Amino acid sequence: MRVVKVSILIPNYNFARYLPEAIDSVLTQDFRDYELLIVDNCSTDNSVEIIRSYTARDSRIKLVVNKSNLGMVGNLNKCLSLAQGEYIKFVFADDLLVGGQALGELVRMLDHHRSAVAAASARNIIDQDSRFICLRNDLGKSGVYNGLEVILKCLEKNANLVGEPSAVLFRRSAAARGFHPDYNQIVDLEMWIHLLQNGDIAYTNRPLCAFRRHPAQQTELNQSDARIGREQLTLTAEISRQPWFKSAESRRALFTQLYSLKKKRGCDSYSHDVENELMSMLGLAQYARLYMLHRSSRSLFNAQRFVKKHILGQQV
Repeated sequence: MRVVKVSILIPNYNFARYLPEAIDSVLTQDFRDYELLIVDNCSTDNSVEIIRSYTARDSRIKLVVNKSNLGMVGNLNKCLSLAQGEYIKFVFADDLLVGGQALGELVRMLDHHRSAVAAASARNIIDQDSRFICLRNDLGKSGVYNGLEVILKCLEKNANLVGEPSAVLFRRSAAARGFHPDYNQIVDLEMWIHLLQNGDIAYTNRPLCAFRRHPAQQTELNQSDARIGREQLTLTAEISRQPWFKSAESRRALFTQLYSLKKKRGCDSYSHDVENELMSMLGLAQYARLYMLHRSSRSLFNAQRFVKKHILGQQV
């Protein structure tokens, strides 16, 4: 049995409003060697009816309806378990691919760069009515980036610089572990870090997907969940225990995480224990030195902004 090149996976829960746009963005791709798996997580709207109208027209589309709601991460892993393709491409039900060449371009990037475990792109941010809000291009220039360096940049900037799942194509063989069940709010970042410890990432600053912001999305729900700080602590601790985490860049990244987490940490004993572990790795003297550098750089940045805005009359 021939293996398809790409498994396109659409996990869905109650996104009937956006599903047609997501599915249509896949069906209009010039690259055709794919299967499209849609896994519905017990939606209570008319999602399944919409999906079945598509499966009746295109044999590449397969619908799986879960017998019970598996949660977000459980449904992501259910999607992965059903995939047969060499490469994995998630398109969340409220997101979409941009342009008919999007999938083909990502596939070519991963085919061409054998050291890369993933390919990613910039993305358009759109609202609930599909209106353009802004462009996110966190990695900057197109090219191939060292995986460990990207991990450290994510920690130092305290951000997911790779992007949301809809912005990434990755090798199925590298993701056999699946998404980590202990994470929910930053489960995508944890997966990218897992992958990038074993390879590079190819990146294009051309937006090949659109990520939708709307009140019902999981990201919005996650922002109000206090567990995000605990997950950041856990992830930072896991990374800091790796043998490669010894460079000066690692120390700066560790400082950024400690500084950020100290400002918003919970009061539970777990948070204090992990913070103490991280501080022992960095050292109090190193923390103090990096803290002074941070404060001085912030003061310089604020002074420059003041001059531009109030003296030169520039917008900042």
